[in-house]
Amino acid sequence: MTKCLVRTAFAAALVCAAGSAQTATAKKTTAPQRPKETFWEWALRFSGISVTPNTLKGAGEELLPGQIWVADLTSGARRRVTPGDGYRSPVYFAIGSDILALQGAYAVRISSGGDKPAQLYKIAGIAKLVGFSVDNPEEVLILREDDAGHALPARLSVSTGTVTPLPYDPQSNRDRQMLEHLQDWQRSYGGTTVYVKRESKEAMSGTVDILNVFVKAPGRDPRNVSLCDTANCGQPSLSPDGNRVLFIKAAL
Repeated sequence: MTKCLVRTAFAAALVCAAGSAQTATAKKTTAPQRPKETFWEWALRFSGISVTPNTLKGAGEELLPGQIWVADLTSGARRRVTPGDGYRSPVYFAIGSDILALQGAYAVRISSGGDKPAQLYKIAGIAKLVGFSVDNPEEVLILREDDAGHALPARLSVSTGTVTPLPYDPQSNRDRQMLEHLQDWQRSYGGTTVYVKRESKEAMSGTVDILNVFVKAPGRDPRNVSLCDTANCGQPSLSPDGNRVLFIKAAL
């Protein structure tokens, strides 16, 4: 029996109704907050990053600077993009045919129209450009190095030059595996994968090892698209339309 200690039946009804409303309000629960995305979940938002990394046998590669080249996957033609060298880690912009690359500590924009490469901004500790965001065409996944030489993931705004660290957890196995994947050069774009492979070649001085860029398309055998014989080639990335591969040809 409900205990409403008031003198009149009307007042009792009011007091009891108010008590019931408070009880109903107290029973309401807030919706659970969506957990924050982890670093490896963030990384999957960027072009070329897959949830099952390193499925093809490739080769480790240093970030050696050189000339930027492009291979046309339809015609098989190759051509040099930059007149000079000293470039590394080129990627196509998410929209259009311009290229973003590193030259020293600077992010450089290389116009598809043949204009002189333009330095955009200097980024302390910049080591590598990984790829553009599939959600935001102004955002690039990058790797930086701290004072101890450890790679750290971050997001770069190409419009402002702002660098925002990603929530990397060194205690997480999945985060560590994803970071290792980003440091490697295997990239998966839908069903097409680009990667670097070391091959032995005979030269006048004897057997030499050369790095080349390979493409593996669905239902097809891997093919060498850089065709480098004397200089190492690597650091590949695929164009948004899937028809061209950028790579670096290291200086001899």
